[in-house]
Amino acid sequence: MALEEGMLEIQWISESSFRYWRGWAGKASGQRVFGRDEVPVRVSQAPDSVELETRYLRVRVSRRDGVVKVERAQGGLLMQDAEAPRIVGERVILERASPAGEQFRGLGTTAELEGARERKLRVQTSLALLISSLGYGEYFPTPGDYLYRFGERRRVEAPGRGAVEYFFYFGPTPLEILEEHARVKGGLSKPGWEGFLLESRVPRGAVPLLPLAPTWDGLRELLRGLERASYSAILLPAVDVHRALEGNGEARDRTLQLAVYLPVVYRSKLSGDEQAARRLSEARGELLPYLASYSYEARDRGLPLLRPLAMQYPRDTQAGSYADEFMLGDELLVAPIIDPAGKRWVYLPVGLWTELHSNRRYQGRSLVEVKAAPEWIPVFARNGSILPLASPLGDDVLSLHYFPRLAAEFFLYERGSGALTQFHAGPAGEWMRLEVESAVERRYEWVIHHVSRPSKVWTEQDEYCEVGYREQLRRGTWWHDAARGNLHIRTQTAGGAGHVIKVSF
Repeated sequence: MALEEGMLEIQWISESSFRYWRGWAGKASGQRVFGRDEVPVRVSQAPDSVELETRYLRVRVSRRDGVVKVERAQGGLLMQDAEAPRIVGERVILERASPAGEQFRGLGTTAELEGARERKLRVQTSLALLISSLGYGEYFPTPGDYLYRFGERRRVEAPGRGAVEYFFYFGPTPLEILEEHARVKGGLSKPGWEGFLLESRVPRGAVPLLPLAPTWDGLRELLRGLERASYSAILLPAVDVHRALEGNGEARDRTLQLAVYLPVVYRSKLSGDEQAARRLSEARGELLPYLASYSYEARDRGLPLLRPLAMQYPRDTQAGSYADEFMLGDELLVAPIIDPAGKRWVYLPVGLWTELHSNRRYQGRSLVEVKAAPEWIPVFARNGSILPLASPLGDDVLSLHYFPRLAAEFFLYERGSGALTQFHAGPAGEWMRLEVESAVERRYEWVIHHVSRPSKVWTEQDEYCEVGYREQLRRGTWWHDAARGNLHIRTQTAGGAGHVIKVSF
């Protein structure tokens, strides 16, 4: 579109996202191509504006100066220019209206955007991805420093020699916004397995956070930085634990317990407590199948491994009040101990939750107090999930923890090949059905939580035998842990084969 001064381009990426380019030199930018699929857009023209409408968005653009107004297709303002973009030197100034109550996330790991509008906050950053509570994201891809000023208007000073470019994403949830962002920016270029244990450097694809201080204040600041990283599309935030390994005291121990459940940890100096480093690496080794699978999701969908509660449960109005706990993937809720009391209040979203160490169940949509001994921190698995864990003994048995009664599934990406192994579990009439579609030959141990001793465990070919102790478990046997109320079933599958176990009680 030719404006009174310069040119404007809008390119649709999907029905909920578009690219805006404005140049003052009178030349078009050259089309970017993001996919082969055409986006259906209805175009309405008026003397002073053009309106573009998709299934989700309605965008009105001024023919005179390129001012944009974006609304939901069904009604409701999302974003509106307060005035036309303008050039000042080698910078472009954009001013948006900022409705009362609008809140923001993103702009990197050090941007404290809580109450930014009311505080009239000023933020300088090189990571210009902003997520609004109204349900949209805004991303400026041009490298350089950006200056944001918040208030009744949101002002952005962007680098640009005669042109400006940004992307608009409608979610409306944060995870949906990040998926749209991945269409433009991409997810992880290539999942790397390094960093999931304990490396001596920042692994490929990870972004280092500020150095970690093994104190209570340092622990709380780490949690704030991790939350900001997720909202800024930093998929693999990397935490350096060398200072914690060199320190001592309870805050240091709690920091290392939290490090077990972080997306990436490394040690920049090979000094400190080697026994603690070995324990950390072993504990993360158990989580390796889980973390590796979610790194593939980060590659394919652009979703962070670590997700604040408000990101995972955007319709839960209470979730945003608890920034010191987070989801690791879809299945695990981690609630670190952040003060010397050794206990804490934990908010649990909707559903039933099992604390892994105690195996105790809690009702969701509630605030519960959990006391954690010095050697563990509260970690919860949600009802209707399967959690794959590697054996701490170093053998090739993969444990599949299933938390019934809701049906569950998990897709395990096999290291090296990237092939998918699928797990399914759930009620099937009068019995329980456990299914593995394994891409490789492997031994498995199903661990079914919160069930009574079964009357029968079988497949179409064989009936499984009960043993008296866990150490006696072999292929085709089961053991019921009466003390914890868990059922253990040992089996084995061939590569490329499906395997179904049935359990009746």
